[in-house]
Amino acid sequence: MNESEQRNILSGLVEMDETYIGGKPRAGSGGEPPKRGRGTKKTPVVGMVERGGRVKAGVAKKDALTMSKLSALVRRNVDINNAVLITDEFKGYLGIKQFMPHATVVHSH
Repeated sequence: MNESEQRNILSGLVEMDETYIGGKPRAGSGGEPPKRGRGTKKTPVVGMVERGGRVKAGVAKKDALTMSKLSALVRRNVDINNAVLITDEFKGYLGIKQFMPHATVVHSH
């Protein structure tokens, strides 16, 4: 890894999350409540922020939010030896704790 690539790697406390960008959810047929997030036609965006530091964000393909692809994204953008990753409980983040410190925020409480 060259010096410029090393400067772009996030370290310390790093928070990561995904969101879906698109129009307002519309009610489904038969009066169903509108779908939100995964399962919609919206575009997924994944972001990572170093506490007090840099931000990385980008559009992701719908199939990129799997455990293996999210783990690969973390390995490319985070210094796994000098960082703690903080995410929500999304199952796609489960494999991360196998190669670096990983904490989760529980939104359901």
